[in-house]
Amino acid sequence: MKLHRMGWIALAVTAAAAAVLPLQADGKYRLVDRWQDPGEQRTFTKFIIVGISDVKEARNQFENNFVSQLRGRDIGATASYTIVPSLVGIDDAERDKILRTIEQQHIDGAITVRAVPLQDVTEEQWIADWKEQIEGTGTLRELIEETLPLPGERAGKYGVELTVWDVEKRTRVWAGRTNVLNRGELRKGIPEFVRGVMNVLVYVNLV
Repeated sequence: MKLHRMGWIALAVTAAAAAVLPLQADGKYRLVDRWQDPGEQRTFTKFIIVGISDVKEARNQFENNFVSQLRGRDIGATASYTIVPSLVGIDDAERDKILRTIEQQHIDGAITVRAVPLQDVTEEQWIADWKEQIEGTGTLRELIEETLPLPGERAGKYGVELTVWDVEKRTRVWAGRTNVLNRGELRKGIPEFVRGVMNVLVYVNLV
């Protein structure tokens, strides 16, 4: 899927959406970049939440909080850690359990939350790589196959990438990224941050 230039513009003018995104009390988590396919405005009936992180607590918190928020809106949601508890060092069969579950349970939407280790990557390079992903034609399956299993290497800094996928069309419909967080900050303020992201997704008619 090529980048729709207006996707960036459309998100830039939704000041109201930014206004409803609460930050953690000490200001650690921020949604600093957003993009949406302007041609995609639909709601989904059932989501899978896939946290891609070697910090197990952060993964579980993200998945649990998104599931809770979605179910509170009467939208079906499944946390991927209930399918594969750890993503570190798993084999192909375990990784493919997630993909099989999506097919078997007729899941039509997915939210991925990927904590990108930045020990060997500058913030500028991470931002450039993220924008290149948005411009590309990558799918949820490709993201899972390319990033899993996780190597389990502990990093000092992370950048968090959030993506909403249309599973049926195999396209990315919304994406955002945070500021850079250290390992300790990655685990703090997730409930408030997820509530804010959900408010944005409601505002742009995706949930």
